[in-house]
Amino acid sequence: EEKLSEQTLGVQRWLIEPEIMRKMHKDPNFSSIANHCRLKKEMTEAASQMSMVDWIASQYDAQLTETQGTQYLIVDICSGKGFFGVLASHILRNAQVLLLDKNKKMNMRHLESCPNIAFHAVDIRAHKFSLSAFIREQYEKS
Repeated sequence: EEKLSEQTLGVQRWLIEPEIMRKMHKDPNFSSIANHCRLKKEMTEAASQMSMVDWIASQYDAQLTETQGTQYLIVDICSGKGFFGVLASHILRNAQVLLLDKNKKMNMRHLESCPNIAFHAVDIRAHKFSLSAFIREQYEKS
C-alpha cells in the first residue's frame, strides 16, 4: 500500500487541483495532454519539478506560494508539451509561465485554456540565442 502511494504521489498533485481536472475531463483544448500515451509519467515528472519550486519557496521566498506567484516568471526550457508549466500555472495562478522548446510541430492547443502561459518554439542552442535578451523582449515592462 505504501509503495502504491509513492508511485502515484505525482499524479495526486494533479488530482488535488480541481481546475486542472475539470479541464482534463471537459475542455477539448486539453485532449492532447489528457490522452497522452505517457500521462502518468509526465504528471509525475511535473509534480517533481513543482516540488522543487515548493522547496525553493520554503527556503528563499515563502511569498511565492502565498501570493500565488505574483510578479514571478517561471521559465521551462525544453518544455515539451508543457506538463510542468500547466501544473505550475494552476498552482501559481498569478505567475507568468514561459515554455520554450524547439519542436514547432507539437499540438499545444491546451495552452489556449491557460491564460498565464506563453509557448515559444525556439532553439536555445542556436548560435546567437540569448535567453536573457529573449525574456527581456517578451516581458519588457512598460
